[in-house]
Amino acid sequence: MTKLGDSLKRRILLWSLLLLIPLVGFGTFGYLQAQRSTEKLVGTEFKDRAFSAADKVSRSLYERFADVVELAENPILASARSTAPSRGAVLARALERQSIVYRLLLVTDMDGKVVASTEAALLGTSLAEDPAFTEGLFGEPYFSPAVYLDPQTHTPTVSFSMLVKDRDTGQDLGLVLSRVDYATLFAENMVAKETFGKTGELLVVDPESGLILCAKDRARIMKTKVPPDLLAAAKKDRSGFLVRTDDATGVEHVWAWATEQGFSIYSGQHVLVFARQEAAEAFATMRTLGRNLLAATAVVVVVILLMGFQVGRSISRPILQLAGIAEGISVGDLTPVRVESGRNEVGRLAGAMKGMVAYLSEMAKTAESLAGKDLTVVPEPKSETDVFGKTFLRMVTTLRDLLVKLRTASEQLATSAEEIAASAASIQRCGESQAAATE
Repeated sequence: MTKLGDSLKRRILLWSLLLLIPLVGFGTFGYLQAQRSTEKLVGTEFKDRAFSAADKVSRSLYERFADVVELAENPILASARSTAPSRGAVLARALERQSIVYRLLLVTDMDGKVVASTEAALLGTSLAEDPAFTEGLFGEPYFSPAVYLDPQTHTPTVSFSMLVKDRDTGQDLGLVLSRVDYATLFAENMVAKETFGKTGELLVVDPESGLILCAKDRARIMKTKVPPDLLAAAKKDRSGFLVRTDDATGVEHVWAWATEQGFSIYSGQHVLVFARQEAAEAFATMRTLGRNLLAATAVVVVVILLMGFQVGRSISRPILQLAGIAEGISVGDLTPVRVESGRNEVGRLAGAMKGMVAYLSEMAKTAESLAGKDLTVVPEPKSETDVFGKTFLRMVTTLRDLLVKLRTASEQLATSAEEIAASAASIQRCGESQAAATE
């Protein structure tokens, strides 16, 4: 019986384990799908952040582009009658309004000589060889095609220039030039504000050399380069996303980039804007979800195994008891069943076993009465198909009929014996009479 119970419990546990296979498979599939979806969401979020930053770069420099056009049309600068001090005052006011943006504002004559400047040391110097001057002479607003390192300040710089014409005569008077401190402009206005998480940062990078033009850590500006493979990927695609491990630190980072495309008629310098963050932080939500999913799966596995064990135990114990009762019946033991009946299958089996033991006990009492010469008992069949009850009933009926016949035969035999005795007595009397007559 113990082997039977152990076998049943093992089967139930085995079925529980088989049930776990699709559950674990579904959980693993769901986790992998969630991981891929989260990676796509993170990639999209980072690319959007890089694209938004690149757009801000373009819009901000477009405003500087518009500023130089506005200065060229200023009534004082666009008048041959204006004096150098008055022109200098216009430049000083413009610099004061945008002190964080401009490093230098100046006006030259048509020969490239500086006639007004926000830096007094430059007055009288020549910018005839400066690309901003030579290109600005063509009449269209000029801007540096790339960010360059200013030889005086050694900072990333973008220059703008515009030809100045006399408002009354249309005569070319010279050029107005502006130099934008690229690193300061975007480090304070964008990079410092665009923070995300503890390790997230924005980097503005030169598309040719890979030098960092703008970063939260200003010590890296114009001194540090992005990894060559990352720069190659950014040159190949205007925007993208990848995960790579830092060769120096061994820390895994997520990178997303976008290329500055300019704004309106300003085409921009096509710098690269990178959004970077440690992968552990970027994917923290996904990894937390994965851990929660694994924990939930482990809990479900334990619960199912416990349920399987409990179900196996709840089924095997009463079945083992019923098997013991059946074995007892097979050797004539009709001890009353103590297993509780119920509505489930095992309960119904226990109820049926109780009924069978009660039925057999009743038949045994009937047989015992018969063995005690009591033929007054009348077995009652439990149903039309009660073969055992009907057989007992026929047996009792047959015994009663046989007893009646035996009684009748005995009475007849006694009557015949009396008649024989009477005949013998009559014969004896006749014999005695004849003997007496002879004498």
